[in-house]
Amino acid sequence: MSGGQGSLKGVVIVFQPVDPASLGSSGVLGEDGAYTLASGDGRSGATPGKYKVTFALSGDSMQAAMKEMAKNPPKAGPSGGQMPPTPGGASAAGKMPAMNVNLPFPQAYSAASTSPKEVEVKAESNEIDISL
Repeated sequence: MSGGQGSLKGVVIVFQPVDPASLGSSGVLGEDGAYTLASGDGRSGATPGKYKVTFALSGDSMQAAMKEMAKNPPKAGPSGGQMPPTPGGASAAGKMPAMNVNLPFPQAYSAASTSPKEVEVKAESNEIDISL
């Protein structure tokens, strides 16, 4: 795993199958960017097939992002950060204001539908380097 976004230690790498009938796999990135995948059923590795690569914040990487956000909190809206009330007393569509978290990876990698990276796992030992 390599890239220029800063440290990815503790970030979860997810191989989301292109074939919806297949199981995905995930692993946690180490200090050096290395990772080992485990499939959704607990087996080591990933089953052969094509996958979209995504990333997610783990507990540790989420804490780091939250600390960073605390240094630069989101700006409050005209109602002090609260959504305006709607008839019946609920906030607008029940949504909270968007949080601006600085991800240690490009936003496009947050979802399979926007990830630019697709890889193929073969029925042999695989070493797949993902460059951001």
